[in-house]
Amino acid sequence: MSGGPERRDDARFAGANARVAFVIKALVGRAGGAEKVLCNAANALADAGARVTIYHGDEPGRPFFALRSSIDVISVRPKDRPIRAAAPSGAAALGPGGRLSARHRFPRSLLTWWREHAWWIAALRRFLRAARPDVVIAFQPSATTDTLIAAAGTGIPVVVSL
Repeated sequence: MSGGPERRDDARFAGANARVAFVIKALVGRAGGAEKVLCNAANALADAGARVTIYHGDEPGRPFFALRSSIDVISVRPKDRPIRAAAPSGAAALGPGGRLSARHRFPRSLLTWWREHAWWIAALRRFLRAARPDVVIAFQPSATTDTLIAAAGTGIPVVVSL
């Protein structure tokens, strides 16, 4: 045991022909830092010969930042699932007396969490099982837990990027 990072000699991760899936909850039309990093990483992997797919939970569309034409961008949102307005953040999330509003209190019940995330986990799992990427990279905390659950038992490694 060397104590260092485990080395993977698996040919699936050799760059050319690797199938890489990115997962992010919201991407279409967003110009934030995480979206920019995701698009830059996806472009770099595509330039190296990887087959890149980005799965997101928005309505179908393209991201704000440019992507290579070889990169597939797929919405896993069912057509009948409405987009919920984003929760306020920062000072806007505070109620009277500086307390967090009910929507921001933790811990939320597991049942409430599951009701809000089950559609995304199920849809993502269907896409991952069909596509069988060599690796999945989950972007932002809003996608990490859901991606880990969706990929459980598939044998697909998941990299978490916060």
